[in-house]
Parts: sequence; structure tokens; C-alpha cells
Amino acid sequence: MEKQIDTTLVCVSGDTLFNFDLAKTIHLHRKNKATATAVLTPYKSTLKHSFVEINEDGRLTDWKEKPEVKGLANIGCYIIEPSFLKHIPADKKTSIEKVFKDTMNTGERIFGHIIDGEFIDMSDKTAYKSAHQKYTSQLGELPEHPSSITT
Repeated sequence: MEKQIDTTLVCVSGDTLFNFDLAKTIHLHRKNKATATAVLTPYKSTLKHSFVEINEDGRLTDWKEKPEVKGLANIGCYIIEPSFLKHIPADKKTSIEKVFKDTMNTGERIFGHIIDGEFIDMSDKTAYKSAHQKYTSQLGELPEHPSSITT
């Protein structure tokens, strides 16, 4: 497939919305001479439960009350070069995340770019509804049927 494509590709997951400077991300991808770049955003979340650790005897050794987890989250947007496509198996299903993980230690130039922008994960009904409400409040309701669009 990589022989049929001769330009940088932007791949996005279908369950995410984002608003960031894509041109800047592509520029940095090319400046780094990257084979692939994952777009990232800072993330933190407080877990709902306490986490405890025990030793081999079962004694409690540590107790973390609803700890906060921080890191960089993958937003589901990737900048890839045609040469990256050779790492995607043609004969079985896979995910782009698995291909990135498998390719990171092959010597390929795999990068992450931290964005300063908005990211919405719509992977469940509640998040989708929230995103829908946010954007319809900004953009207005869409017509019910294409024939109702006036020009």
C-alpha cells in the first residue's frame, strides 16, 4: 500500500473531536523527519477508589486515597509517512496504537507532539451527548432533512 501513497497522511479516530493547530503539528512532524507522530494532550484524573498495596504476607504496606493519575493522553490523531504503512500487517486486524507500540523500538523515528488545544473523547453515550450539546450551542442546530436547507 505504501507504494500507492506518496504524501504525509493524517489519520484520526472516529470517536474524538479536537481543535488544535494541525499545520503546526505537521510542520513539527516534518522538521523531526518523523516516520510517525502521535498527537498528545496533558491529562489528569482522580481515581474513584483507594488503592492499597500488600506484602507477601498480606499486610498492608501502602494506602493511596483516591490517587490522581497524570500523564500524556493519545487523542487519536496521527501524522504518518507512507513508509510507516509497511508496519501495518496486511493479513490481520490490528489497531494503530498497537502498530505504534510495535514500531517504537525498531529504529524508526516515532514522535509524540503535545498540543495546546481542545480534545473531546466521545467513546461513550454520555460524552457523545455532551459534545453534541456543546457544538450545537456554538454552531446551531442542523436541519432535520437536507431538503430543508435554503440557499
